[in-house]
Amino acid sequence: MTNDVIVTVKGVQIGLESEDDIEVISPGKYYERNEKLFIRYEEQQEDMTGTIINIIKIGPEGVEIIKKGLIGAQMVFREKESINTCYETPYGMMMVTIYTDRVQYTVNEELIEVNLSYKIEMNGEMLSDAQVYIKVVPRTNEGLSLV
Repeated sequence: MTNDVIVTVKGVQIGLESEDDIEVISPGKYYERNEKLFIRYEEQQEDMTGTIINIIKIGPEGVEIIKKGLIGAQMVFREKESINTCYETPYGMMMVTIYTDRVQYTVNEELIEVNLSYKIEMNGEMLSDAQVYIKVVPRTNEGLSLV
């Protein structure tokens, strides 16, 4: 895999009263360190000014997503485990629990795919079921435009 990549993140959160879909396509960087894979990309929020820097770590123990900037979080996904984390937003900080149902990933020279299925709870109350699909491919200059 080259260092310059295109990252696609598709997610759905099914809450008690609504369903939210997201899709982000962004240029990013890929590198390996200490037997872990790292993908870094930036994300812009539609309704807010500022950038979110996302770092995805993939390793034998699971997947971790770190968000810095406008939103701050360190979300750890290990199959069949509950992990407490702090989620910072411009509106304040929330303590949430993430219970991961499934972590699947495949890695080869031309493609990295990650599938996560998890539940989010706050104060012991179920907030949502979530699924995230991440696809990382090498960036080529052939006809690519993200505008």
